[in-house]
Amino acid sequence: MSVPTMAVCAGLLAMGALGHFLPLFTRPDLFFGVTVDPAFRLTQAARRIVRDYRVALWCGAIAAAAIVWLLHRPAAGLLAYVIGAGGAQVAAHRRALPHATARSAAVEVDLSAPEEHLPGGALAALIPFVVLVGLAAWALPHIDGLPDRLAIHWGLDGPNRWMITSVRALIVLLLQHALLCLLLVASAWGVLHWSRRISVSGPAAAAERAFRRRVVLLLLTVEYFTVLPPVLILLQAPAFAMKSWSLALLGTVLAFVVSLMRIGQGGARLAKVEGSPTGDRTADARWVGGLIYFNRTDPAVLVEKRMGIGWTLNLGNPWSWVALIGVAVLIVIGPMLARGLDSTAVMPPMQPADRGGKSGPASAGTEGSLRRYIDSLEAGHPNYEEMSPKLAASVKRQLPKITTVIAALGGLQSLRYTGADSNGWDVYVAAFAHGQLEWHIGPLVDGKVAYRYARPLR
Repeated sequence: MSVPTMAVCAGLLAMGALGHFLPLFTRPDLFFGVTVDPAFRLTQAARRIVRDYRVALWCGAIAAAAIVWLLHRPAAGLLAYVIGAGGAQVAAHRRALPHATARSAAVEVDLSAPEEHLPGGALAALIPFVVLVGLAAWALPHIDGLPDRLAIHWGLDGPNRWMITSVRALIVLLLQHALLCLLLVASAWGVLHWSRRISVSGPAAAAERAFRRRVVLLLLTVEYFTVLPPVLILLQAPAFAMKSWSLALLGTVLAFVVSLMRIGQGGARLAKVEGSPTGDRTADARWVGGLIYFNRTDPAVLVEKRMGIGWTLNLGNPWSWVALIGVAVLIVIGPMLARGLDSTAVMPPMQPADRGGKSGPASAGTEGSLRRYIDSLEAGHPNYEEMSPKLAASVKRQLPKITTVIAALGGLQSLRYTGADSNGWDVYVAAFAHGQLEWHIGPLVDGKVAYRYARPLR
């Protein structure tokens, strides 16, 4: 089994472990999305509900891991887990409904409470954007000093996605990270200004403020981490730096999450529950399965989750749909921008054993086209007429680097077809007097090359 597959299976089981303890993180007067007396959690009926929920949850998690392990379908495994975990929560919610108790319908507001702000103010939230702008101002004028391609994504085994260096590719890289920073800042601002306070005075209010501030700090910390990858990429930091970044990010997020779990939803574990149960002061009937909140009469955009920690959207508020559409647009824009680069700009690293595309002979004309291209480079006059406009523009932009590499290798001695890569491109090994290049070339379109890439072989 591959390392990525094992990592996905481990992740699914970790999510199962998190779901196992999920009922403990909610406010004590909420039980699977139902307002109850806090003492109900200690009854035999509550214990049976929790037990059956955990059995169903683990069955779903193990089944999901088996799908990934045996069928090698990570997406299908994740979907199976989501369905299983969601079904387990909904079933527990329905069993808890008969035990619901009266709740307080009053919504308290403290008009004297000071307004909460982002830690460090707007300036602290904008620093990552300033860093990205400064990085662009430095990198674009010095693009000729950067390598021909840059690793932009790392897996457990090292880099697994590369970018051909170009002005447009650099702009897209920085813009993608800027959009992610914008999403994180908007989430932090929304927690402070679009959510309703459950408690407005006393220890409960102080605990709730502490919980909210910790969540905002988590979001802003992740924003700062988001800026580091483009910095490390453009400064050509070693792979160790990226691995250290990944471990530091994971460790920081885990530390925050554990601290939030310890203080409970809304800081409930920091303050004792006094008087009659109030839950989160929303009607049980407005919660679908205890998971989805829909209330047109509630002005809040964000409301506390009734399972786990954090907030969820009030889908009855039109502004929630604006936020959802905004997030969807940001998610869609990233891949669209990547596809909008040069045809050679973004592609996976090519390994000698990568032959998953096709078998059989080479595509018609690719060997002759590649020979003519190498000959034209050795002559110092690339045959742009045999390239697509996008590929020709890319070669012109990188011509000094390309000719330097070709000149250092000496004359071409042989060209050998070795198969096809996972993109279906023909792969050739060109032997020169002082080294070898592995060339990947796509099928000709109207006699012209649209896709071509080379990497040195040791």
